[in-house]
Amino acid sequence: NNSISELLDQSFANNTQLKVLNLSNNQIKLIKKQAFEKLTNLEKLDLSGNGLKSEVDLFVDETNEDLILMQQKNLKILRLSNNKIKKTYKLRNTINFINFLGQSFPKLIELDLYKNKLDSIGESDFKGFTEMKKLNIGFNEIDRISPHAFAHLTNLNDLDLSRNKLTSINLVELTTFAGTPEKEVKKRLIKFKNLDLS
Repeated sequence: NNSISELLDQSFANNTQLKVLNLSNNQIKLIKKQAFEKLTNLEKLDLSGNGLKSEVDLFVDETNEDLILMQQKNLKILRLSNNKIKKTYKLRNTINFINFLGQSFPKLIELDLYKNKLDSIGESDFKGFTEMKKLNIGFNEIDRISPHAFAHLTNLNDLDLSRNKLTSINLVELTTFAGTPEKEVKKRLIKFKNLDLS
């Protein structure tokens, strides 16, 4: 709730033991590629409410040609709600932003992309998120979700799909692969503690 507009290279160079960083509700419009470089112990990062558009503002190198893989391999919680993040971007190549997050932060257990500009979820979008327990993609513009889209998320127990443009949903089809034994399907569905489809 300040007016921070830029995160420059080495912004947190002297805070190497930092585990939680809350930058929500600022006016961040630019994040330099080495802004978080020294934060190797970071476990929770909150960039909610900044109006970030990932093709310009978020994790992009100076030439705007590529997304930068981050070094926060221990990050467990990433909050990017209330921004303007889209699923794909045309930089030098077409980039799937969700795949990029999975590659950058393989230990994420919670991802919050509530109130952004996501329009669809593909079958392999969440493939890299093997530890994910809580996923919030509510209040986006999602009108289609591919079968098996969440099947890779075997630890998922909290899913928010509220306030999207979905007209139907089959939870079994979304959370398991074709041919999954019925016993495994039941175990998978029992794991869910929270499911929001409002």
